[in-house]
Amino acid sequence: KMELKILKFGGSSIADADCIRHVAGIIQDQNKESGLAIVLSALKGVTNQLISLAESAAKGENFESDFQGFVQHHINIAKEIFSENDTDIRCRLDDYFNELESDLSSLSPELKLTSQSRDKILSYGELLSTTIISQLLSQKNIPSEQLDARKVVLTDDNFGSAYVHYQKSYNRIRTYCKDRKKLQIITGFLGATEDGKTTTLGRSGSDYSASIFGAALNASTIEIWTNVNGILSADPTIVKDARTISYLTYKEAMELAHSGAKVIFPATMIPAKYKEIPIIIKNA
Repeated sequence: KMELKILKFGGSSIADADCIRHVAGIIQDQNKESGLAIVLSALKGVTNQLISLAESAAKGENFESDFQGFVQHHINIAKEIFSENDTDIRCRLDDYFNELESDLSSLSPELKLTSQSRDKILSYGELLSTTIISQLLSQKNIPSEQLDARKVVLTDDNFGSAYVHYQKSYNRIRTYCKDRKKLQIITGFLGATEDGKTTTLGRSGSDYSASIFGAALNASTIEIWTNVNGILSADPTIVKDARTISYLTYKEAMELAHSGAKVIFPATMIPAKYKEIPIIIKNA
């Protein structure tokens, strides 16, 4: 039975068409050596764009030109990656753009922007990035499909920073993945309540998603691909000769995270520690 690795790519690793092709190459190489599941963030900058779209819409401002910019950003990337006659990817992206526009249009100053409607709008970032990358990998002869984590990651309704019901989520993930032959391209950062409302797992929630899927699927390792070489001994913007720490315990990493180290999110350690799965930080 092939070992399974979880690879997680953050927004900075999938910033533009070149980065996305590079990530697809990394996945292609690793796919030869072990079983994989991939967790993705939204494309670089997209989560912030979505927050500002939601805020504009909720204030009753005209968000149309910003929305068109958002759409165009994704379409431009898709155009660089796929051939002109690839209508399939365009249709799939357009479906999300239409849904997003209607979700934005339903916001108004009377309703105030709730954390629940904010989570729903934020989910489009990961839905779009996983659509683009699963399509690209499939074209590179790695049959891949999007796994919308809202189908399997069960949380409470603390929108914006939802609590994950681990055991139920693990069971759902295992059942879902059991007979799937295609490579799963998983939306990071997302979950859903028992009644299907979209939730997000908090800042850097995609790392946490990688850890949840790792624990559920008994992965041999969880690789967090980012744009830095690892966890540093100090904040490099303050301490000029900060060094990469080559090895830490989960507890040490948690302490560093709690005192402000940005590379890793405290909750990420919990599922990994429970199954003693090493987390490896790599620079894409």
